[in-house]
Amino acid sequence: MSIKSQMQNKAVAMAEAAAARARTPQELDAIRQHLVGEVQRGTVPPYVGVPLIQDLTQKLAQARSEEHTSELQS
Repeated sequence: MSIKSQMQNKAVAMAEAAAARARTPQELDAIRQHLVGEVQRGTVPPYVGVPLIQDLTQKLAQARSEEHTSELQS
């Protein structure tokens, strides 16, 4: 495995681990924004970062929906 592939795999693993630890929509959004910046700077290639960003965006929407639902029930 090339060094580039190893770095990309590491970036994926780090993003997934950070998303798994996130407890609030704000944390998920911060992770997503950071990843967007990394893709824009070229640190993470788009073919690696874009699917991760899409996944984080879905998780963020779900977390916000759950947060909104719990606020309505309170």
